[in-house]
Amino acid sequence: MRFSTSEYSPPTEKNLDNMYMHLTNYSINKSSEHYHNCDDENRGSKRSIKYLKMWMASHNYNFATLWNSIIDIVNKTIIIAEPYLLHTYRMARPGTTSAASSSVCFEVLGMDIFY
Repeated sequence: MRFSTSEYSPPTEKNLDNMYMHLTNYSINKSSEHYHNCDDENRGSKRSIKYLKMWMASHNYNFATLWNSIIDIVNKTIIIAEPYLLHTYRMARPGTTSAASSSVCFEVLGMDIFY
């Protein structure tokens, strides 16, 4: 789990260019003066799911509810994207007709979820 390096505020004309506020990508945030690289999974800009569970429990938040919501978001995103991805892959590989030759895949590298 990665944290953005600036506190989130809803997008406005004044803060829309602040990538550190609206994205959690490591490749972007590593250049922020507020990025903290740390080997300890309980500190820094990158933390473990175990840490999140402990933090939420200590603040009386329900981790299971959050986790189920995240699963729902990811599943719905993939379902919505599937027809577009299938069309794109078929266009990239015209003329393939056998099941083996039409087999392609993709990888979800990450999703930014603000809570």
